[in-house]
Amino acid sequence: MSTCADPSTTTSHFLDERTLERILQKGRQYADRSDQEQAQGTPTRADDKRIHRARKEAKLRLHTATMEAIEISESRNLSRAQLAQLGSCQYIQQNLAVLITGATGTGKTFLSCALGEQACRKGLRVQYVRLPRLLEELQLAHADGTYARLLGRLLRNDLLILEHWHKWLCEPTVADAILDRLVHRSYRLVLKGPSRRKGNEPKNQSP
Repeated sequence: MSTCADPSTTTSHFLDERTLERILQKGRQYADRSDQEQAQGTPTRADDKRIHRARKEAKLRLHTATMEAIEISESRNLSRAQLAQLGSCQYIQQNLAVLITGATGTGKTFLSCALGEQACRKGLRVQYVRLPRLLEELQLAHADGTYARLLGRLLRNDLLILEHWHKWLCEPTVADAILDRLVHRSYRLVLKGPSRRKGNEPKNQSP
């Protein structure tokens, strides 16, 4: 399983290092595809159903986020080559992470959801998770004995999108240790530019 993470927020919580590392580093391969399916230029009805199911299960925060809608510019520190590489979803097959950082409003959530949408189009299992909610679920699962079941459900995903996680760990050294391991096996995207939430952008401009 690969991860797409936005390591930024301000509140602290508890998540043990072993659990998060298992979630982040668990590897899964693409489901087998027949040569006939790969050769087809247009999606089949079965493909459409698979994609619809993948989108429904992913629960992406931004349903309009797509790779095509991402604005590519030097000022944003985003290149066409970067997006083409990530759009192939090979990082998932290679069990690599994608770390997206940047100031508030630079489009981190939009980009991560666009990567999730792209993975859904390829029929991969995706789940978008906000860490505060995940931490609550893990704590409840520890208490009621369903922890193993919850962890197993998370690990079944090909791509796990984690938003706001670095400072939600109560021990900064643990967060830094996990981040250090990820950096060596990840794509790093540092978004730049002014906040895109100010409402002064031209209409129809993508986030």
